[in-house]
Amino acid sequence: MKISDFLINNNLGNVLEKEVIISDRFVDDEGNYIPFKIRNITATEISDIERKTTNPVERFIGYIEQACLEPNFRSVELQKHYGVMGGNELVEKVLLAGEIDKLATEILKLSGYFKTFDDLIKEAKKH
Repeated sequence: MKISDFLINNNLGNVLEKEVIISDRFVDDEGNYIPFKIRNITATEISDIERKTTNPVERFIGYIEQACLEPNFRSVELQKHYGVMGGNELVEKVLLAGEIDKLATEILKLSGYFKTFDDLIKEAKKH
């Protein structure tokens, strides 16, 4: 099968969503972990974020601000509640450094980064 045949026969979208647990700090009243809902980021979004800064931490924060669906760090209401202006400030106000790293890494994984050829072979064997 050619890849073009595969693409014709499979309507692949480029928006993926996933829930991730990033810390034991986010639990409900019953002790259940509360997941963050993220989506992948596009090559254009990554390019825009990387053009704005060379600082790796600021890039990670940019990925989170762009791709985190829940909580929505762009929410004006949430920003007002924490006394900040902008999603990047809110990310830093709410998350610990390790949580920022973990959440950004999950977003990049969902966007197709960090997969080796061996990972792809293992996934193909599962299907």
